Amino acid sequence: MKINILFKSVFLIMFLMAITMKAQVVVAEFNNWTAKYAVGNYTQVSTAGVWNMTRASVYPAGSASISLNGYVELAISKSTEVAGTLTTPTIAKGGARSITVLVAVRPININYTETTRVLVEKSINNGSWTSVGSYNVITPKTLTVENFTIPVNDYSDNIKFRISRTSGKSIFLDRVVVNHSFVLSSSTETVCPNTPVVLTAQSSAPFNYTWSSTVGGNLVQNTGASVTANPSQNATYTAFGTYTNSFGTFTDTKIINVNTNVTPTATLTGGGTIDTEPGSVNLQVALTGTAPWSITYTANGANPQTITGITNSPFILTVSPEVDTNYQVTAVSDASCNGTGVGVSSVLVNKTVWRESNSVVGWSNGLPNATLNTYIFEPYVTGTKGSFIAKDLTINNNGLLTVSPNTVITASRYINGITSDRFVVESDANIMQSSNSENNGAITVKRISNMAKMHFTYWSAPVSGQNMYAFSDGGLVGGTPKNRFFIYSESTDLFDFYGINDAYSFRVGQGYAIRGKDSYNTNFNSPAPYTFTFTGIPNNGNLAFQNLKWTNAAHGYNLVGNPYPSNLDFDALYDANSSLIYGTAYFWTNQQYVPDQQGGNYSGSNYAIYNRSGGVPATFQDGVDSPVPTQYIKVGQGFLVQSMSGSHNQPLQFNNSMRSYSASSIFFNKQEVKSKDRYWLNLKSPSNINNTILVSYMPGATDGYERLYDADILVLGSDAFYTTNGTAKLAIQGRKYPLRADDVVTLGTKYFETGNYTIFLKEKEGIFDTDQAIYLKDKQLNKVINLSEEGQYTFAASKGTNDIRFEVIYQDILSFDSVNRSAGSVSVAKDEVDVVVRDTTNNITVIDVFDASGKLVQSVAGKSQKEVRINTSGLIKGVYILKITSDKGITTKKVIL
Repeated sequence: MKINILFKSVFLIMFLMAITMKAQVVVAEFNNWTAKYAVGNYTQVSTAGVWNMTRASVYPAGSASISLNGYVELAISKSTEVAGTLTTPTIAKGGARSITVLVAVRPININYTETTRVLVEKSINNGSWTSVGSYNVITPKTLTVENFTIPVNDYSDNIKFRISRTSGKSIFLDRVVVNHSFVLSSSTETVCPNTPVVLTAQSSAPFNYTWSSTVGGNLVQNTGASVTANPSQNATYTAFGTYTNSFGTFTDTKIINVNTNVTPTATLTGGGTIDTEPGSVNLQVALTGTAPWSITYTANGANPQTITGITNSPFILTVSPEVDTNYQVTAVSDASCNGTGVGVSSVLVNKTVWRESNSVVGWSNGLPNATLNTYIFEPYVTGTKGSFIAKDLTINNNGLLTVSPNTVITASRYINGITSDRFVVESDANIMQSSNSENNGAITVKRISNMAKMHFTYWSAPVSGQNMYAFSDGGLVGGTPKNRFFIYSESTDLFDFYGINDAYSFRVGQGYAIRGKDSYNTNFNSPAPYTFTFTGIPNNGNLAFQNLKWTNAAHGYNLVGNPYPSNLDFDALYDANSSLIYGTAYFWTNQQYVPDQQGGNYSGSNYAIYNRSGGVPATFQDGVDSPVPTQYIKVGQGFLVQSMSGSHNQPLQFNNSMRSYSASSIFFNKQEVKSKDRYWLNLKSPSNINNTILVSYMPGATDGYERLYDADILVLGSDAFYTTNGTAKLAIQGRKYPLRADDVVTLGTKYFETGNYTIFLKEKEGIFDTDQAIYLKDKQLNKVINLSEEGQYTFAASKGTNDIRFEVIYQDILSFDSVNRSAGSVSVAKDEVDVVVRDTTNNITVIDVFDASGKLVQSVAGKSQKEVRINTSGLIKGVYILKITSDKGITTKKVIL
């Protein structure tokens, strides 16, 4: 049935969420509804969403009007239709605090009271409808209008509401207002202190927001739907929202609690020293916060390293730096937050390793020094890489240490963790030690010796454990026969081999005479260099040769030796044992002489000699090098010393203070620390056999005979040259220091054959190399020869011994008097540029002119005349000495030009 409908303006205001999620106020005017049926579904469409109406009618209509300005009737159920409903659009965000409804109920029967129930329901995400609440309208006899609010307090997303009547009469809705709310990002947050947190309020309604916080909340902004805060502690944030429409102003308040986690900390402690390789130090990191942790640490402020997944505190941080390093924890994080570290731990590295790193071989911690334990893990040769000083020195891994000739390494202790061939001390190399520590592991020490088959060398081992026969292939084909390994007998001055067997090893500090191998050259005069090898643990520290022997003053010679793999300072050895031995060392040299030149009964001295005054070589032949011993005795060298009365069975003491690394390249090589006032004279025979003597002016020496500075000739050979001091025939004579100008040294000679001999100045040091001239006085021929200028003097001698012909004097030539007669018959006069020399008695044969320094500047032949003129135009002004030789002798005259 068609009904006349009168539309009047009624405002139905509801708050809806736009499809675009933007909150708007929806104004619904009932007279704008487009479907107008008394029964069936009415649908109202607006920009805010869709309101759904079922079984609705619009009133008033005709004479049935009532006093309301306009309303929608939700009709009661009929047999064919359900009761009417009003459904709001979906509210996407914020939900609602409450719904307010203006409703009217008109009773049909005015004679009694009726109850009509209005039901409000909600649906979330288009789910099933559930009740929010209901309101009972009691209708008396007249029309009842009610305005009621039902709390909702549901802030779910995508919520909508439905209004219906469940009992009673039809209801007339005049206005439905949804009291919108807003939601925050969460009700509780947990963050790290001072870490930014974003707080967000969301709603389908156009709220304006104002924020506040408790102490420590540190809001960056306080208005807006989204604000940032940096809480330094637990804080509560309050969002106050407000919006206004035609129904009034609506507000809501929400809070969010932000809790701050405890900031994790990492406290680094500990430290230490790494002395060994490999080596490490355990540092401790005390952690606070919640596991698991991660830490980042630096080494010397660089190369940050991060360790994750730490579950225990304290955490042990094991470090193995190569250099001195300061460690610092720069960052820490736990399960929630980041923090910073506290503390610096220092690790000192007292080691350096020669090894390969990134394809480069070098020292891991710089050059070795006395405080660094040193490790050789790759091949190292001192000849190319350099000598060094270390603390403990270890060879291991791929290490091979070669100590080259004339180089030295010094260590507190030597440790060879691999085979002996990985630690090699070449001939004329030295390894020193700064402590008495025991060494560990065998090394190889080489020594080159010039030998022929029938040569002997005095040997002494620098290591322990070296088998005697193995050293020179004893008893093997081509080796040294076992009966040619000798021990020296002090009582007989002979060698014997008794006591040496297959199990015998070199003893500390003892010398042995070992013959050359059968495979060596049989030509006695043609030795060749051969390399001998000692293998064992290097000797070190306080050592003792236990077997000094003494029979009587005519004996007492003991064959001892250098027990160290470094040079031995004989002066220091004597100083430490001066109550047991004399201060002279004798070295066997194998200097050779050609027998057919000397005769079958020729004998010479094969011993080089050294004492505090210096050293002299053994008798030698021209063209054969004869080394001069110094105070430094080479590695592997044996030598003779003479013991004193009371030394029998007393130990000869050795210690590290006697060790030296004085460089040398042969067994006897002159290498003095400082110059001394001394010189060497040499006597050469007609067969070119040479004997050398030394005269030395030494502090502490006297002009008498004393064993510390004077050394007897050990063997008086067929040719001999010596100085005399009383009855002693000396190869070395020490004289009182300093030199006196009137000192005289007497020389003795022994001639194997008649012929021309030569005395020459071989070497000079100290004052003799600068100011002091050395004069040889031939008393037999009444001649004085300045050896410092002329160098040598050749003379004729007959076979035999002569201890009175020669003297060494030091008087300046200015003080020379006539050698064999008065100068009264000789006169000197000046005649313009000439000097006229007259001898009234004898014919002049030659005149030599010397300057004040003794240098010969002119020689004029006398032609056997009694007057000779000397032209002085080429001479400078000064004092000159004239040496005038006549038939009868020599006269000297001084002249001033």
